Amino acid sequence: MRFDRAIRWGLAAALAVAAPAAVAAPAAVAAPVRIAVLTFAPLSGDLPNGAGDKAADLLASELKSIGELDVVPRPRKVEGLARDELATAEKTLAAARDALARHDPRAAQAAYESALAGLRKALPALDKFQDLVDCTAELGALDYRRGNDDAGRALILEAIRLSAGQPVAAIAAAPSFAPVAAKLAKEVAALPKGAIRLDSTPEGAELYADGQDVGKAPVLVRDLPQGPTYLRAVLPSGELWGEVDELAPGNVPQRIRVQSGAEGPGAELNTELAENRLEPRALEAAADAAKAQGAALVVFGALHRLPDGLALDAFLYDGTKNQIGRLARVAFDTEMLDARLQMDKLVTEIQSRSTSAGAALGLPARVADDRVAESSLASEFRFGAPSQDAADPGAPPPAATQRRVVVHGTAGP
Repeated sequence: MRFDRAIRWGLAAALAVAAPAAVAAPAAVAAPVRIAVLTFAPLSGDLPNGAGDKAADLLASELKSIGELDVVPRPRKVEGLARDELATAEKTLAAARDALARHDPRAAQAAYESALAGLRKALPALDKFQDLVDCTAELGALDYRRGNDDAGRALILEAIRLSAGQPVAAIAAAPSFAPVAAKLAKEVAALPKGAIRLDSTPEGAELYADGQDVGKAPVLVRDLPQGPTYLRAVLPSGELWGEVDELAPGNVPQRIRVQSGAEGPGAELNTELAENRLEPRALEAAADAAKAQGAALVVFGALHRLPDGLALDAFLYDGTKNQIGRLARVAFDTEMLDARLQMDKLVTEIQSRSTSAGAALGLPARVADDRVAESSLASEFRFGAPSQDAADPGAPPPAATQRRVVVHGTAGP
């Protein structure tokens, strides 16, 4: 009996010691760190189509296997979004015209405003730029009829500017607007002019400025009237691109690069990456990308071709420290058959840096030291110049003007 009692007392004591641990609240599990992977920019124009997206998708897939990392879903491509916006805007524009024909100006006004906003959002897919010009002019004419003279004047002025000297149907169909249109046309002609230098990666993107075909990149577009300039491009891969830039007057061309993956919050980063550099403003751009995607970590970088495959130079932005660190370069075959194995090396490095970030990258910095920027000559396009047929049908076609231009810090011959 004593022996049994001793055993019972010993068990009770052991349980009493262990009890606090048994009933203590479980330790809080840390929430996974959110990480976003941006489309990798093309550092050379000879990459396989879609290489930047495919490589980013592979890395994101490998990162999903890490329990402490929550991978932000990759954003939908801008092309799909633009086509959806365009389809909706076209239907809304038709509804606006129908409401106007039914003498319902209030419904027409709302529909025109919605259609115009949609056409602007659909810019990458907007192959009929005249729809935007006509919608702008028709809404301006409706504003005039409804007594909104200031709004109407601004819209018709914009339509005349965007038409680049071509007749605007909505104005030509209303003789009462002729005096106003003539006056506004003189104002447009007197607007200060500016220039834009358009490059693309890869070279050869088909470029449009305010609906005019200005040739293939690289091109220097001159004599653009001051104001919002609608730029659109079709890359050699067929990918669509578009943005609106506020043109500043002057002789110094603004520099804009058209490239794959240049959409959303990472557009500014990809623009710098494609030119093989990261300037100090890249830190702010990376922070904006992290904020837009609700991520603490952002992976971005650039791809270029090696003699026997592709190289990826990638970077990691850590929002908790507000710094950019360089990741180890990885290389894989052109078809990316061994890319998943190589991405595991990045995953391991990212995982360690997500808790103890490495040394901050000094900016400005080159993306890839083994890439040498190539100089190139840009053809020149003068915006709003009369066509050859209008000037002299028998004259030979003018040759593209070649100019010495500075590209990536080096000058062409």
